[in-house]
Amino acid sequence: MNVRGSRTPLALAFGDHPARCNGVYYGADKPFFRNAVVPFLDEQVVRGGRRAIIIHEFNIFFDLNNLDPKNASHIRHVEGIMKEAEKNANAHFRQTLDAGRPLRENAGWFDWGYLDYIAEINGRTPNMITNIVEPQRGSTLWLMNGYGSQYTPVGDADSFANRVAAEAESIRGSIRICLERSRRVSALVKEIRRKYPDAAIVVPRGYAHKGMAVDFDQSEFQLTVSERLKGVPLFSSEAIAASFSGALGDAEIARYARLSIYYSEYVAAAAEKPDNETEAFELSARARGYALDKERGTVGSPLLELRSA
Repeated sequence: MNVRGSRTPLALAFGDHPARCNGVYYGADKPFFRNAVVPFLDEQVVRGGRRAIIIHEFNIFFDLNNLDPKNASHIRHVEGIMKEAEKNANAHFRQTLDAGRPLRENAGWFDWGYLDYIAEINGRTPNMITNIVEPQRGSTLWLMNGYGSQYTPVGDADSFANRVAAEAESIRGSIRICLERSRRVSALVKEIRRKYPDAAIVVPRGYAHKGMAVDFDQSEFQLTVSERLKGVPLFSSEAIAASFSGALGDAEIARYARLSIYYSEYVAAAAEKPDNETEAFELSARARGYALDKERGTVGSPLLELRSA
């Protein structure tokens, strides 16, 4: 058993969660997450006899319908909705997974390959594994709705310079959102360590959040870090992951923005649209290669490249 002051077992797993790639929906990378989470739970809970707490990735979104982020009552209203959503999700976990029963709500999102194992353990001894969602806060929702953007087009709105500026602003927004969310999760992990010094902790998250591993002092945490991506990373995801170690400069973000634009050019020019996950990832890999070649000046129009293939 852990004792106060010793290292807390912490498993971080970063991979594909349910999303879309080039118009094709794909599910979580269940084999990866199962292989990352189940052996850890087996070691710490089943054989080690300690309780565990899992912080599930969860990020709700809804249109703010032009609410004013400077209006105190609007701020309180949005914050209340977000905290209520967190409260309801955690209550649902207590009634289901924590008690060894299957989820009734949002099972498609939360099923990343290990829910059956959690239900099995808690079915034998309820609450051995406590399930909670990441903290929900209104500030993230305001950012996701585009409030706080500093981008304003200059001159020809269709110019490449404006496209880069707009994409750079989008990447900055994504970085702010992901950093804000993951830093809250990191703070929650540290709070759990203080409150429950004997607990093991599991944090499964999307691949772009992998940079958050730097948030944990290895003198306090016994870290197990796993990461995998079925396809290739988006350039925006690379920017997000890199930003955890320090703020990216304007030139770095502009480079990621140009690469993202080149990537999108290739995808838009593709004559054959993907029908399944494999084809979507293959197109993504070709688009990434095209973007990097375009940056080096070794290719021309994506249409010419595709027609000559």
